[in-house]
Amino acid sequence: MKKLIAAGLSLFLLLPTVPAQALSDQTISKTISNSAATISSINKSAVSSLLFQNPVTSSISCVGLTKLKPTSKEKSAALTKAKSFCSFAKTRNSSLVVASSTQTTNIASNVGKVNLVLKVPSYPATALTFDNLDVNWVTRTATSRVLERYESKAQSSAVIEYHVGPNVPPTGVTREKSLISKASRLWSDVFSKNFTVVLFSEKDAEWAEQKRLELGGDLPGGITGYLARPGATDQCILGFASTDKAGNPIYFNCIHSSGKRYAVADHTAVHEHFHMVQNSLYKPNILMPLWLNEGAPTFFGFALGYGSTDRNGRLAEQFYLTSPAFDPFATGTVDSTRFRSWAKGASNEEIAKVFELMEADPENRDAFNQYGLGAIAAQALIAVGGIDTYLDFIRGTNQADWKIAFKKQYGLTPAEFYLKLAPYIRSLGNKYF
Repeated sequence: MKKLIAAGLSLFLLLPTVPAQALSDQTISKTISNSAATISSINKSAVSSLLFQNPVTSSISCVGLTKLKPTSKEKSAALTKAKSFCSFAKTRNSSLVVASSTQTTNIASNVGKVNLVLKVPSYPATALTFDNLDVNWVTRTATSRVLERYESKAQSSAVIEYHVGPNVPPTGVTREKSLISKASRLWSDVFSKNFTVVLFSEKDAEWAEQKRLELGGDLPGGITGYLARPGATDQCILGFASTDKAGNPIYFNCIHSSGKRYAVADHTAVHEHFHMVQNSLYKPNILMPLWLNEGAPTFFGFALGYGSTDRNGRLAEQFYLTSPAFDPFATGTVDSTRFRSWAKGASNEEIAKVFELMEADPENRDAFNQYGLGAIAAQALIAVGGIDTYLDFIRGTNQADWKIAFKKQYGLTPAEFYLKLAPYIRSLGNKYF
């Protein structure tokens, strides 16, 4: 994905405590068909998958569904079936609190099925630290912080000027406007500048390039040059935030003329909007490391774009761990599985070395998986320290070198942070591969 921008214990005590849990526990309900008297082998797989998708589930209720006026025998059979589901769930996660019951239904097709109700907390019982980056809690905690912030803010008063290419589908425009509106609300207290959005399709390359030349916006090689690359128009994955000729924020995004959206398209508008926020807080014209530039925009893009339905961050984490071009030490060979192998087995020092290489902001950007590794770092910082601490760190780059600003906010150097982050990266790699 192409994204461009304009330019232990003592540690825990320095950071804010976990906020009051404004987000209520998430309730997930799933009704499963089961014709056998007890849970079938197929449904054992379904329950295992459900618990894998929601690894921090604290309790599960298993409800056997019966007709409106069941006989004692029918009610007993439904309860036996429900208990078999909860018993199996307990074997998959011994810490689960389980409860089995029956319930009548007026939907004939649901009779004999079992309804599973999972309770999934927003935060862990014990606050996370950089020495305890629990692989099942970091993304969920950081995402919960983003959703809480969004719910607590009023809509932004910023004026947004839209320019829409002739071949952009109306559904795409509607979706992008909705996402940009959400992003504006998320940051309404720290970013209220008016800005411009240019939406175009793969068929509008010339039109979009003229708009870029007319309004302003930096993209090496231009929009026509980028979309002329082999495969560039297949999904039209091109978005970038910049400044217009007057120095005001501007954001460009390509939406395919077919109306089809690529797999993580809802992350892009939020991603690019945070680039505008971030650039307004950074000290002007100071080069920041790749992981820092791209990490938080990527994390916030997924957290706000998908977090309400994917609070555990499965979609986000799998995106972070996919990097076909990953080749940090310039072997020159192409290996689409290199990153997953590296993430599972790299040493602390090897992981830290890749982050240090990204500090130099080299030209060969995609070789470092700056989006994925940067997002993993960002969500760890936000899960442990919170969003306001992260924003204060970014603001601090106006008064000091970014490394000094980082140490001031987090109580450790970036180099020390990389080493503490490394075990979490390995845990993520082993979680999926």
